[in-house]
Amino acid sequence: MKKEIMAGVNLNLQTTQQFKTNRIEVHFLSKTSVAEMAKRTLLTNILETSSQKFNTQTKVTHELSRMYGASFSTSVAKKGTLHDISFSMVVVNEKFINQKVDLIQQAFEFLNEIINYPLASGNEFDQEIFSRQKANLIDYIRSAADDKQYWAMQQLRQLTYGQDSIQATPSYGKISDIESISNSDLFEYYRSLLSSDQIQITVVGDTDGETVTEAVKIFDFKARNFELKSVFSKLEPVSEVSIGEVHDNVNQAKLDFAYDFPVYVRDQHYFAAIVFNALFGGTPQSKLFLKVREEASLAYYASSTLDLYNGIMMVQTGIDGANWHKVEDIIALQLVALQNGDFKSEDLDNVKKGLQSEYLASLDSPRSFCRKVLSDWALNSTMTDEMWLSGIQAVTIDDVKEIASLVHLRSEFILDGNLDED
Repeated sequence: MKKEIMAGVNLNLQTTQQFKTNRIEVHFLSKTSVAEMAKRTLLTNILETSSQKFNTQTKVTHELSRMYGASFSTSVAKKGTLHDISFSMVVVNEKFINQKVDLIQQAFEFLNEIINYPLASGNEFDQEIFSRQKANLIDYIRSAADDKQYWAMQQLRQLTYGQDSIQATPSYGKISDIESISNSDLFEYYRSLLSSDQIQITVVGDTDGETVTEAVKIFDFKARNFELKSVFSKLEPVSEVSIGEVHDNVNQAKLDFAYDFPVYVRDQHYFAAIVFNALFGGTPQSKLFLKVREEASLAYYASSTLDLYNGIMMVQTGIDGANWHKVEDIIALQLVALQNGDFKSEDLDNVKKGLQSEYLASLDSPRSFCRKVLSDWALNSTMTDEMWLSGIQAVTIDDVKEIASLVHLRSEFILDGNLDED
């Protein structure tokens, strides 16, 4: 069931007896600036921990326990040009409880309390909670930089997109923006978000439309005018490859690449792009894994990922810094091999079977359905499971060669441990 509750607020229900739980997700979506991403993350962390009724983390935990061990979480993410705040709850199916309770209704009541009734006074959040969550978020971002693999990829993204772009900034924002947020400013932004963000509510489980439609009324959201247009961002081609190099005290060097990859989610090359990536570096059967890591023994890890909302492919490797030019050359050769069709039909069939098996396995997760609903709305299109599986199956060697010919190196970043170099 799909239903527009009001302008800018949609409800999606997937009724199924497949699971022993019911999952509810509430998403707030907006096209934001880099500075607003910091506000949205800090706001999410504050709302997750308390409300007027549950004014401590302990009381939140006790309420979830009372609902037969319900789970609750929040998260922030990016989907192309969209920033997504999500509130998720999982409650047990009432059929497996001896007592008669309406856990769907209770879950919506809990989410409404968390979202609409924060612990606040006047035009500010509780100051102690605000200060603590602000400090925690800053500490988290600083600690993330200790992961050198993650840090190197962030440097590559800045080379690729530009330092101050949304695409180069993690979904939780920047420390400098977080530090500048005041309590009153954040509360004002919170009020604006409630009235202007697109809201997507998804329910997956053994329940019915009447029950969910009645339960969702508790939110009392107002209509809003949210214009999506497109979630895709497209970079202009470059004539020269951008190269960054940093020397640090690391035992394992990181060599990462970004390629222009002019394919976008569900366009005419979508399925061929997925298969190409599986052959190039996206699976243990890929050329990067087999040629760079296994045969040449030049990398501790080597893999590729696609960003089909921004038209980019990223490659990550962990190597001995002394070998980075060799790794650079052998990775380039793997791309040329795919451009020339230098792979067997058996290789193609195997990666297609692997992709299809992975997709079928994902159908056992209520979260996968929720993600698909969100994608359908963001892309203004619908893709059935059968369409996806048959689309992968139809990809040919020539399709992969065509995709490979569109791929061009855009930026490269090396982090190594040679501290003697300038």
